[in-house]
Amino acid sequence: MDGWVVHMEVHDRRGLRGALRARAGELAQRLHFRVTDEPPAPDGGTDRRLLFVVWDDVLDPAVLRRVADGIGVAYDRATIAFAYPTPEASAAAVPHIDEAKTATRDRLNIIRPDRDTAGATHVSDFKLLETMVADSVRVKYRPHRVESRVPDAVRRDVLPFFKAAAARFTKNRMWHRGPYDGCLALRHADGIVVTATRTRKAPLEDERILLVHSYDEATNTLRFSGPALPSADSVELMVLRQHLPDMRAFMHTHARELITDNPRLPTGVRLSARPYGEPSVGHEFADLMRDRDHQLVVIEGHGEFFAASFDGERYFHWIDDVVDRARRSLVA
Repeated sequence: MDGWVVHMEVHDRRGLRGALRARAGELAQRLHFRVTDEPPAPDGGTDRRLLFVVWDDVLDPAVLRRVADGIGVAYDRATIAFAYPTPEASAAAVPHIDEAKTATRDRLNIIRPDRDTAGATHVSDFKLLETMVADSVRVKYRPHRVESRVPDAVRRDVLPFFKAAAARFTKNRMWHRGPYDGCLALRHADGIVVTATRTRKAPLEDERILLVHSYDEATNTLRFSGPALPSADSVELMVLRQHLPDMRAFMHTHARELITDNPRLPTGVRLSARPYGEPSVGHEFADLMRDRDHQLVVIEGHGEFFAASFDGERYFHWIDDVVDRARRSLVA
């Protein structure tokens, strides 16, 4: 396959999207994918194709069916952003969304609105563009594969941590879109061991655990060993590794109801929306975590990072404690 083509279909019913196409084009040029207004066709060649629909109106089941039916025929994946005039309209859409996502085996992403004006909600341009990358090329770094597999000794060293982390991820349902959300990572003498992009954690696909050797910020190049691309979070993790040599264990989860969108949770640092997979965020995390042996950072609309200088039982007891506090805060 040659690369990704994003077929944009924009219905700007609220007059919000005047700059969206130009910004998408700039992003595509920087990250080496293509954006077009042309509708996808079944004979699309060797490129991978994403249909990206900005509807800017309440969910229409006919639109949802039309987009879902094209997956695997005219395009590989699809993304839709709806907008809702009232909370009731948003709630009424949930059964249709759940049904469509199940039927398409999570190849259809329906973006949750992140902007609210007098009760009417829509998806910001920022979130649209970040999601466009996440649903197509996935990563913003330049990958350089060193070897096709991780050394057996490294796998043996880290596997107990990854199994325990995946068990917490599974037990507490710490995802939003699906069990492919987020990443698990552990510092190693040779770099950072991390899950690949689109790796299932419930149950864990342990063959998709990779070793990241280095990250060169000047050239945006990530060197790794393994059969797939490392998580986009690898950039932030390698920046943390450089600046905070004691930080060891990491989990990035999308526990939206439990943690991300729970303002009553009395722990952690909360940040407004940030771009993912960029070194600037790693530098910001390093500043927040300096002189601390563990820290929870929650990013608006994106998820939470559990970072600590310790692993093993102490690390997982901490996560269990955060989850327990979150559950208690929801019923208080």
